[in-house]
Amino acid sequence: MARSQELAESAEVARELIERTKAIGYNLVPQGATFDGRVPTAPVAGFPPAPYPQTTRNGRAYSLVVRTKLKQLNLVSMQVEVHWEPDHQTVLETYLHP
Repeated sequence: MARSQELAESAEVARELIERTKAIGYNLVPQGATFDGRVPTAPVAGFPPAPYPQTTRNGRAYSLVVRTKLKQLNLVSMQVEVHWEPDHQTVLETYLHP
C-alpha cells in the first residue's frame, strides 16, 4: 500500500509539471534540453515551471528531471522523471505542439 501511495504521489507531481508547461506555452519550451533538479540545473526563461527542481508531498521530497527533444517540426517530446529515495522513480512523457 505504501509503495502504491508513493507511485500515485510521484505521478501527480509529474502531471502537475506537464500541465503547467502546457499553460506557459510551446514557445517557451527549449528543444533538446535536460534540466536535472537533483543537481539542480537552473531554469531558462521560466522553463521548467514549478514544481521543478523539487517539491515535498506528505513529508517526502521529490526531485525532478525534465528532458525535451525535438521529434519533428512543431512537435517536442517532454519527459518528466520524478525521483525519491535512492532508487525510486516515476517517468511520464508527453508531446507538445503549438
